[in-house]
Amino acid sequence: LACGIYDIIRAIKLKTSEYIPAEIQFGIFALTVQWTIFGILIQNYYMAFANVAGLIINVLTLALYVIYPPLTWKVPIF
Repeated sequence: LACGIYDIIRAIKLKTSEYIPAEIQFGIFALTVQWTIFGILIQNYYMAFANVAGLIINVLTLALYVIYPPLTWKVPIF
C-alpha cells in the first residue's frame, strides 16, 4: 500500500503518470480483484478487507492515468 500511495503523491506533484508502470498496475488490479472475490467466497473477511484496501489504492492510481496522462507514451489500454 505504501508504494501505491507514494506513486499517487509523486504523480500529483509532477502532474504526470509517466513514472507509474501501466502494465503492472493493470496486473495488480486483476490480481487484487481475484483475491478479494476469493476472500469473500471462503468467508475470510480479513483477507477480503485487506485486498479491498489495496484495490482502492490501485483504482486511485489507475485514475491518475486519466487525470494526469503520461507525457511521452500512450497508456496501453487507451
